[in-house]
Amino acid sequence: MKWPAIHKFDEFQEIIYQKTMKKVSILISTYKSECHIHRAIDNLQCIYDKTDVEIVWVANDVNSIEDEALKRAALIFGSSIKIIHVQRESLYSSWNRAIEQSTAEIFTIYNIDDYRF
Repeated sequence: MKWPAIHKFDEFQEIIYQKTMKKVSILISTYKSECHIHRAIDNLQCIYDKTDVEIVWVANDVNSIEDEALKRAALIFGSSIKIIHVQRESLYSSWNRAIEQSTAEIFTIYNIDDYRF
């Protein structure tokens, strides 16, 4: 890839930002989700595109089953997943927190109890 001519440092920062920004953020908020979390991770693997998608996961009041599943997700998705642990907050607060952490051009909300086929 050929880099354009740079005249100012601000232009350089903007080019780097555009090249590292993902296209889509998948926002997830969970609370007491142990019966759905493994299937959700499996489903995310089917739609996951390492180059264009990031996952921002807000985990509310995590139990041991959820914690193990989130560790598995971190191994699978690597640097393309952000897992944010919180004590307990409303669904909308979790979504707002995820939006603030998102770096993509657009976002979508993924409810882990909505199965994708």
